[in-house]
Amino acid sequence: MSGVHVFTSFTYSYLSRARVLAKSVRRRHPDWTLWAVLVDRPPPGFDDRLWEGEFDHVLDAADLFPGVWRQWIFKHHIVEACTAVKGHALLHLLSLGAEKVIYLDPDIAVFHDLGDLVSKLDTHSIVLTPHQLDPNLAESEIADNELTSMKYGIYNLGFLAVRNDGNAVRMAKWWATRLYHACYDDVTNGIFTDQKYFDIVPGLFGGVHVERDPGYNVASWNLSRRDIEISPGGEILVNGSRLRFYHFTKINSDGDSMTERYAGTNLAVYEVWNWYKRELRGMELETIPNRYWRYGQFEDGTAIPRAARLVWRTRPELMACFPDPFASGPDSYQSWCDRRETARRDGDDEPALPADNARSIEGARGDAVAAVVHVFYPELLAEIRDLLTAYTGPLKLFVTTTRDKADAVGVALRGFSHPYEVGIFENRGRDVLPFLLTLPRLMAEGFDFILKLHTKKSTHRRDGGRWRRELLTGLAEPFELQWTIGRLQRRPDVGMVAPEGHVLKLSAYWGSNEARTRVLAQRMGVAQAGGEPEAFVAGSMFVARTAALAPIASLRLSPEAFEPESGQTDGTLAHAVERAFAYSAAAAGLRVAAKPALALGSGDDLALVANETYRFAPRSDIAA
Repeated sequence: MSGVHVFTSFTYSYLSRARVLAKSVRRRHPDWTLWAVLVDRPPPGFDDRLWEGEFDHVLDAADLFPGVWRQWIFKHHIVEACTAVKGHALLHLLSLGAEKVIYLDPDIAVFHDLGDLVSKLDTHSIVLTPHQLDPNLAESEIADNELTSMKYGIYNLGFLAVRNDGNAVRMAKWWATRLYHACYDDVTNGIFTDQKYFDIVPGLFGGVHVERDPGYNVASWNLSRRDIEISPGGEILVNGSRLRFYHFTKINSDGDSMTERYAGTNLAVYEVWNWYKRELRGMELETIPNRYWRYGQFEDGTAIPRAARLVWRTRPELMACFPDPFASGPDSYQSWCDRRETARRDGDDEPALPADNARSIEGARGDAVAAVVHVFYPELLAEIRDLLTAYTGPLKLFVTTTRDKADAVGVALRGFSHPYEVGIFENRGRDVLPFLLTLPRLMAEGFDFILKLHTKKSTHRRDGGRWRRELLTGLAEPFELQWTIGRLQRRPDVGMVAPEGHVLKLSAYWGSNEARTRVLAQRMGVAQAGGEPEAFVAGSMFVARTAALAPIASLRLSPEAFEPESGQTDGTLAHAVERAFAYSAAAAGLRVAAKPALALGSGDDLALVANETYRFAPRSDIAA
């Protein structure tokens, strides 16, 4: 994936624009790799072979959100949808190893070589273009351009360029997470799609370059301060610089009127504008209906009203009641919205919702994750909930807790977008016994991967919060979890994974647990399976193959063998099982590995290493 990769996101209604963009990029940079991110489904009878060859890759945006796509995309109107996928698409290209990535809106055309701009990525991580480069003069210009830029975003996100380094990856993860949660046209609350977030990017991340060449990202919103001329040799200049790319925003609508307002009698602007309109006509495909967008309608073809999307995005409990918001029929979200609107007009109460938590994973698929979270401190559940909510793959949450915490857990999980169950257990065996008692259920449901977490507070340590956050970020942050599952699918020798620094050498950290751990290991037949493990996962949080935990599940340890909880920090059966998880993996012929703390974009792989020192615990094989 070396070289420069360019991607754009669009629907079929913008296909002609995307084709003009692809043609213009290909003309200037035939060696660049072009990606089309399609936020749509084809019209009936449409043949994608008519255009797909103009791009090197066509990516269905739904593939970036495999577990939540239909429920998530329903929140967005067409512009919101096309911008909301950009962060995940950028991360996808970075994770594939693209060295430099450029995003261009589909209504952009490239007029000259962009090599100078790309060279800025040799010394910078992120390149942005602001809406305005020079102060406006007239009050009307200030209102139209400067104040509007302050309202909708200082930088125009029709263009973005990044280098695949730490700064850009951190930015992309941050951006993708923000867009997943809120990519809306909601300027009253400080949001404008994907764009307004970038106002704070230069403050949050290093390596940002703001490009001030007036030849980049020329558009109706900056024509008041950019003078376009065509030289005798036919070269298009902007304030004396070459026109690199023009952003033909809202052509045939507001863009036309703004262009006329600020171009005045400058015929060169109209020459460029009319050239683009001719190009569009040449790229149009008649079999695409006007204003077509498959996600703009319910299954029966009825247009989805904006009010239905607004209710959906602000009432997360609806996602548990209506597994597919696009469905039509008597028990559908569409029907409920119709009845709700009728009740509103008549002054009646809102219609009742169907049974909650109806969503489920039908037959756990190979990449489905069972997230098992033990909750002893309900006040810490929200951070785990928010991380798992943003995970876009198939996931089911199994919460284990005690009876006195159940109500608080229910409140914290209200509206959680993935399917979930809550199991009530005695306060015995810490997080370990409830996990072991839940494990047979996960195996029966066919999950291949398990994410084990708990609301770790470690009240005996001043840095307990940092300990918990390191583990949660490295394991449950959605892009890290996707990375780990992907690596496990490629590494059949690995059965259990934790962030680097939390995989410890067993011989250095036995504590008071060696004898009981070895008894468990003997019962699992580790010696017959090929030897002892060198490492175990500290903190009892990890991602594992279900197969790696089958040996310890087969022991069916008695709950009575576990000590009641009384704040113990070592020497219990739960502490022995924490180490015995590694023996379980060994009994299955698998190993324990460490992942990079922030793996996505790092270029690193799983590592078979074992730390001999640990920030959060002293070695037990060295006398104090």
